[in-house]
Amino acid sequence: MLAIMTVAPAAAQSSGDGSYYSRYGIGMLESFSSPQSEALGEGAFALRTTNYNPVANPALWADQIYTRATGALRVNVINTEGPSGNSAVLGAGSLEALQISFPLYTSRLGVGLALQPYSTSNYEVFRQGTVDVGVDEVTEAAYETAYEGRGGLYLFRSGLGGRVTENVRLGATVDVIFGSIKNTVRTRFPNIPAGTLAPSVSTVQTRVSGVTSTVGSQFSFPDVFQENDLLGFGASISLPATLSGDRTRTLDESLDADTVAVADGEMSLPYEIKAGVAYHMGQRWKFVADGVYAPWSTFDATFENSASSLGQFPLGGEGTLNDRWRLSAGSEFIPAGDDRFRSYFARTGYRLGTFVEQQYTTSDPGTNVYVMGATGGFSFPTAVPGTRVDLTFHVGTRGTSEPDLVQDLFYGGSLAISIGERWFTKPKLR
Repeated sequence: MLAIMTVAPAAAQSSGDGSYYSRYGIGMLESFSSPQSEALGEGAFALRTTNYNPVANPALWADQIYTRATGALRVNVINTEGPSGNSAVLGAGSLEALQISFPLYTSRLGVGLALQPYSTSNYEVFRQGTVDVGVDEVTEAAYETAYEGRGGLYLFRSGLGGRVTENVRLGATVDVIFGSIKNTVRTRFPNIPAGTLAPSVSTVQTRVSGVTSTVGSQFSFPDVFQENDLLGFGASISLPATLSGDRTRTLDESLDADTVAVADGEMSLPYEIKAGVAYHMGQRWKFVADGVYAPWSTFDATFENSASSLGQFPLGGEGTLNDRWRLSAGSEFIPAGDDRFRSYFARTGYRLGTFVEQQYTTSDPGTNVYVMGATGGFSFPTAVPGTRVDLTFHVGTRGTSEPDLVQDLFYGGSLAISIGERWFTKPKLR
């Protein structure tokens, strides 16, 4: 376990959430599904909707009425505290998702497309210490090492969701995962005579891509507890994926950087199960509860020149990664229900959610990292039917600063615009 002295300021960050924990595995996993689900604890895997195109469960695309395009931007701020009491504030903005969906048959068969981050690696951590040298009467030298990571993986998802019966919906997608992660280690010796020990820069860049699939289902039961209510159950499973590519190691950062090794390899991503329950109490109230599980302890990578030789966390192997689980719950309230003639704020949606998660990454082999937080937001109607503007907030903690670990206090928000219009409508003759 590295002794963390400090974390770089926000100016050193390029994008993403800037968490120290994004240096492990393939980075911090992203879980955006829709603006609505994000405000409900990032779940809502069983919640039927015509105002959004949720990515997590393709079966929910069956209810599409409008051709819909959604874009979301996120701002995240992290206050990181190390074991020595050192702290830093990191802030960054990023694109959260681009989505489009449209009905092939209104409320029966829908198509969904999405491009969004799958994981983000974005950190800068410093280590200081001394090393025995025994060169030119110098027996001990102080050193400073900076560990930096940039990049991540992206997900492109395309598929269909269809209504099999009035109460059963099924969906399936083809998922392409691709991207690159670049890890750099810089070491210098600030207090020894020039020429005694030279500073060094070593970089490992891993590029991978692969194809997998996700299948989903949703079951609805109307009038369960009272008239006009709806109880729904939904689940999806993303199949295991094998990503192949290459890993390049270079020395120095100038135009004359020396490539010392190039190796082909693969990494295996585990399956992921998402399941949830949703209850529509008429048109005004919605309640959701959801869970996620993925056995990341089975993750493995066959690349040579392991990143562990650069001080990075090893990819795969016993005790290096945890099985990931996540529980969440949330509620939505729209005072006007589906009455479009009520006041503006009565037609606004108000949302709250909460979640707890065991991350797939560990801060040291065998040390679990937990994330707890709360979400909330507003969904504002517009003058264009089918179009809404969503403002979402989140706050939470990740990890712990005791003993010798790192704790993140994170907070931020996102702005999403979901535009819906009726396309491909056949004109009627009068």
